[in-house]
Amino acid sequence: MTLTQPQKIAALVLAIYWPALFILAHIPIPEVIQQADVSDKSLHFLAYLILAFLLRFAVSGEQKMNWRKAAPWLVLFAIIVYAILDEWLQSYVAGRSSDMRDFFADMAGAFSALILCTFLGFWPAALLIATTVIFSITNVERFSSTFPYYVTHIPRVQRVAHPTAAAGSECRVSSICLCTFDDYVDSMHASFSGREGSPD
Repeated sequence: MTLTQPQKIAALVLAIYWPALFILAHIPIPEVIQQADVSDKSLHFLAYLILAFLLRFAVSGEQKMNWRKAAPWLVLFAIIVYAILDEWLQSYVAGRSSDMRDFFADMAGAFSALILCTFLGFWPAALLIATTVIFSITNVERFSSTFPYYVTHIPRVQRVAHPTAAAGSECRVSSICLCTFDDYVDSMHASFSGREGSPD
């Protein structure tokens, strides 16, 4: 059986990527990842997005995936089995745990890649996936500091002053506060400092 050029490229990259992914997923979380404060769900999504893409084109040389054939289902089955095994093995690694939400993030990435490969050939899909990965990696730190992705619900506190809000305004606990993590820490510090300085 003669391999197509996309198959050769995908198989070569997969032979390097999959072992590297396995090793990185089964060692304690690197300090650089912890310091970056990146959502591990986004990392799971991107990792399996790439894995499913490479595995799909390594198995089948067709430009667009045909779900009437066995190849797509074999790829999907292999990824599901590997994701389950991956999560189970992580429960034995120091600093890691088995999390069903990680598995769902894995599946979301894999399904996204397979759906993409249903409509696009190797090079267009590779370009789109590479762009997605590069954009995610280069913008995640900027995103985490500017986008209000922390949904903070503060129990047992009636009102919390928000440092970026207008003077005298407060955030009620009955409504969920959307703020950056730095804003939340500053607001909590200001709240407790004021409480300590107030007379009993």
